Amino acid sequence: MKGQDAATQLLSVRGLVKHYSVGGGLFSRDSRVVHAVEDVSFDIAAGETLGLVGESGSGKSTISKLIMRIERPTGGKIIFGCRDVAQARERNLADYRRNVQMIFQDPYSSLDPRMRAGAIIEEPLVIRGGIPKVERTRRVAELMDHVGLAVSARDRYPNEFSGGQRQRIGIARAIALNPKLVIADEPVSALDVSIQAQVVNLLQDLQMELGLSYLFVAHDLAVVRHIAHRVAVLYLGRIMELAPASELYEHPLHPYTRALIEAVPEPDPEIEAKRELVAIEGEIPSALNPPSGCVFSTRCPLASDECRRAVPPLEEKAPGHLVACIKVPKSSKAASRLALGHKE
Repeated sequence: MKGQDAATQLLSVRGLVKHYSVGGGLFSRDSRVVHAVEDVSFDIAAGETLGLVGESGSGKSTISKLIMRIERPTGGKIIFGCRDVAQARERNLADYRRNVQMIFQDPYSSLDPRMRAGAIIEEPLVIRGGIPKVERTRRVAELMDHVGLAVSARDRYPNEFSGGQRQRIGIARAIALNPKLVIADEPVSALDVSIQAQVVNLLQDLQMELGLSYLFVAHDLAVVRHIAHRVAVLYLGRIMELAPASELYEHPLHPYTRALIEAVPEPDPEIEAKRELVAIEGEIPSALNPPSGCVFSTRCPLASDECRRAVPPLEEKAPGHLVACIKVPKSSKAASRLALGHKE
């Protein structure tokens, strides 16, 4: 994609599609298709954090599962290094799985309650095989120290830890095999606000120490702004906007992105009282029957008949700033004026 050096890319997603058939049955052909992900493309560079944000049902978690190859894509490519793993057979994914790991949303259900903390962290090393027990024990102690857990707690069960500590166990497990890419699927949404910053700071520290890349999936724009280098905004399975984090938050170009950012509360009550909020009317359409043309057209205040006829391409409107909207011109100044509600 434009705006990045292809030589530095760790992961390249191209035209990713995922459809699910629902309904019907053994003697019925009356099945329908859920359009969960449609033509999604992005890159993640070595050492980069790409934030993926959107409302519930936008396809964020589906994309995570597809990249992890928990599910097989309907179409498109997932290129890691020089290899497309989208349709690779399971037996050929061992090396890929060592390099791409996942931190799950719920630290309560993602840990086996019957296993001790040390065994949970050690499990990837056991599955990999060929690592002596002494070396595994040393590695577990090293990982627990990395994530801020006392090594003496290795024999405790998950229910003996707080939510934040459980997520640290999950993080330690995710980095056990020295992966290059970690997919963090809403890793702090189930935690208290007071703990969220600690976990985000830990992820940033580990990124610097270990050279990790992250796909950070979230619905909380404030959290994403703190950790992401670039942000992709997803709506009904399609990317609406993709830009460097500072550029996207300061100069959102897509009407949907602007509305999401405007909805984030302002800490200063005086500024909050003066803000002009842009409400998104209506509900997100069903992925069983997505709108024709731009999928946001049913809720967009700028939508026209042209928007409803053709799907807008995700194209560069300003350097490194990609937007899927025909109403945004290819001029940074003009686009910013339009995004702020000015008429040309």
